[in-house]
Amino acid sequence: MATVQAADRVLFQIFLNVGDNFVDLVPEYWRPCVISAVTGKGRQRYPNCQISEDFSLVPGVTLVASSQSDLAETAQMQKASKPMLRVGNGVTAPKVIYQQDPILSDEARHAKYQGTCVLWLVVDSAGRVRDVRVSRPLGVGLDQKAVDAILKWQFLPSRKDGEPVSIEIAVMVEFHLY
Repeated sequence: MATVQAADRVLFQIFLNVGDNFVDLVPEYWRPCVISAVTGKGRQRYPNCQISEDFSLVPGVTLVASSQSDLAETAQMQKASKPMLRVGNGVTAPKVIYQQDPILSDEARHAKYQGTCVLWLVVDSAGRVRDVRVSRPLGVGLDQKAVDAILKWQFLPSRKDGEPVSIEIAVMVEFHLY
């Protein structure tokens, strides 16, 4: 027989609680987007990351600056992962040589939900994908599916002066119902 304590333990794993920090609970690739949404900082970089003011009524969510350590960690992560180069001025675009299409999450398929998730990522000088961040989330498990698929992509790297270089690019991952 289930006890009240057992039920509370289950509910505390499902729902945010007063002692929880929402930013700490989201996947790392979503964190810059969520911090931008809850703090208002970085709106130019993540204009589509928005949270309804009603969301601030949920325990664990505050639509003001999250802890300074969270903001500092995110700023450091963005700075460390942001290469200086972008396409143009003698820098060529990377070319996809292997691409895996994402699959719909069960939740999206059941809800007949489709759309486009925008990711920022680094293609390193070896053509590998790293430092993936969600810029325009879709939810219902599709962001994770987009990240899972993009991490399997391989590229011919960008070049500058004939040498392979790391570069930051935006990728749109589309989900369609067929």
